[in-house]
Amino acid sequence: MRTVLERLRGLRAIAGPLLGALVVLYFAYHTVHGERGFFAWLSVKDKVAEKRVALAKARAVEAFWGRRVRQLEKGGLRTDMLDEQARRMLNLARPDELVILTGRSGDAATAGADR
Repeated sequence: MRTVLERLRGLRAIAGPLLGALVVLYFAYHTVHGERGFFAWLSVKDKVAEKRVALAKARAVEAFWGRRVRQLEKGGLRTDMLDEQARRMLNLARPDELVILTGRSGDAATAGADR
């Protein structure tokens, strides 16, 4: 009987530090691999960098279109350029104009030939 009691006392002496070590290991693991751990932080950091690049691109596009819109405001509008651009985009010409088709890619003349 005495040996059983001695073993229980030995287990009690080991149980506290063992439980403490297990708790420390649990928190250490989740500090690195957990939902809010180190690797998750690195992933979020990469996503933030990607979103900043996308934001910079979006701001560049916004600035481009902002300049284009300001050119259309009163005093900035050049009617001859507007007329030329509109006719080019709509593929229209006046009856008294002579149209010369070139073989450049992106022109309306070659768009059908590429298919």
